[in-house]
Amino acid sequence: MNAKELHITMLITVTTLILAGGTFFIGWRLVGTSNLSPPWKPFFWFLVMLPVFFPSVLFALKALHMEAWFDRLLALSFLVTGFFSFLLVFAIFRDALLVGFNMIASVTGKMAFAGKETIFAGQTGSFRYLFRISNGLIVVTSALLFGIGVFQAFRTPQIKPVTILIDDLPAGLDGFRIVQLSDIHLDVMTGQNALEKIVHQVNEIHPDMTVITGDLVDGSVKKLGHDAQVLKNIKSPVCFVNGNHEYYFGAKAWDQFLETIGITVLDNEKTIIEKDGARLMIAGIPDISMIRRRVGGRTFSFPEANGADFYILLSHQPGAAFKAAEMGYDLQLSGHTHGGQFFPWNLLIKYVQPFSKGLYHYKGMWIYTSQGTGFWGPPVRLGPVQEITVLTIRRNG
Repeated sequence: MNAKELHITMLITVTTLILAGGTFFIGWRLVGTSNLSPPWKPFFWFLVMLPVFFPSVLFALKALHMEAWFDRLLALSFLVTGFFSFLLVFAIFRDALLVGFNMIASVTGKMAFAGKETIFAGQTGSFRYLFRISNGLIVVTSALLFGIGVFQAFRTPQIKPVTILIDDLPAGLDGFRIVQLSDIHLDVMTGQNALEKIVHQVNEIHPDMTVITGDLVDGSVKKLGHDAQVLKNIKSPVCFVNGNHEYYFGAKAWDQFLETIGITVLDNEKTIIEKDGARLMIAGIPDISMIRRRVGGRTFSFPEANGADFYILLSHQPGAAFKAAEMGYDLQLSGHTHGGQFFPWNLLIKYVQPFSKGLYHYKGMWIYTSQGTGFWGPPVRLGPVQEITVLTIRRNG
């Protein structure tokens, strides 16, 4: 077994184990505690555990070059994952509440559920009734939030205006407008029609320039190049940097393709834009996480911030800000986080990612992290909405 085969085997194994753990917990707490009689209880157990086989089947379909079936099953697996995410979170939350209630009650000497009525075994009487009621609430609430989230995910991205005040900004750059697109994740669920709408929105804004801060695609040039050609219709100059997902599907090929449709790819490079006698430098680096893993044979180096009046860095990962601030950049534009994408992950993302969403000021440099123009994985947006960001640079005072 070579290194690539070993990596794929480990990925399938780990993914399957994670799915098995999550789906078994859902089945145990929601199906196992229900009053369903045969054949319904075994049937629902089967439905709950079915996603465990998705990774292996997807790999087999890919190996057999059955692309159409692969795309259908991938879309289905993302839908199921989104719904199961809500079920899992609410089931854990319910059980944690009940454990907490019993711990408090044990201290006061009054058990909430006395005798054999425990949370994880021997459920009888009123406790079993409470459990069934809560199971129903979990399923209904999860279905409702999932439906709302799917609806939100396929809505047209919102235009989000952001004004950044800069001391001593040259008059020529006062009012300079940049449209930021990020994390579009062009694929079978976000196709050419969605991208055409995004391009139309950008052209309606009439920005001075447009930037794409990575994760544009989830597929190869051969598969998605025709859809991505729509980007050539953006009327303003466009700069692009790779995200981690470009590396999964051939970053070099995508760089070459994007250059052919007039998009400037900034791979450890910079370009100067002049306006009314002022000079703006915009630089870009490849995705840091992929570089650290030595994927694609690339390295990264921050272009020197010199020769201009204002300096912008494009980096898919917000974490580049720590180095960028030291090098004298004025503004960093990033994505990657999706703002957590949907509940409850949007509440936890700030503990995982620095500068997780929105505007920040760090050591004299501004950082803006987009919540994403599309979605990845489960087609769900609940809380953070997809955005087309319009950043306007203004002179402070």
